[in-house]
Amino acid sequence: MSAILLLLKGSQLKAIAILRILRAIKPLRTLTKSAGMRLVFKSLTLSLAAMGNLSVICLLFFAIFAILGVQLFAGKFYSCNDSGVPNRGACTGAPRCTCRIAELLSALPPAPSSPRSAACATGC
Repeated sequence: MSAILLLLKGSQLKAIAILRILRAIKPLRTLTKSAGMRLVFKSLTLSLAAMGNLSVICLLFFAIFAILGVQLFAGKFYSCNDSGVPNRGACTGAPRCTCRIAELLSALPPAPSSPRSAACATGC
């Protein structure tokens, strides 16, 4: 099918694309044959507007509480795992390493500029 599409020109390609869309719509004919399916489809389409309104309200509340949370908790959960640091600005963080991570990293070749590889090699 893709070889045929490559051989066609732009205007002919649009006609083929329209036919492909019609092929995708073909299963929707079952909606018109069954009264129960028509009722379900009609109910879903009528409820989309209400679901849209509800999602906008939920997003609005989410944004309000996100802004409130950032304002209330900004900087409260700060911690530096490097104990030799005098202030917050100087904290770059010491690499955390467990023996399992050290074992995994020892199997890999060390990166030339990675402080983690040197810290983990001596950590356990």
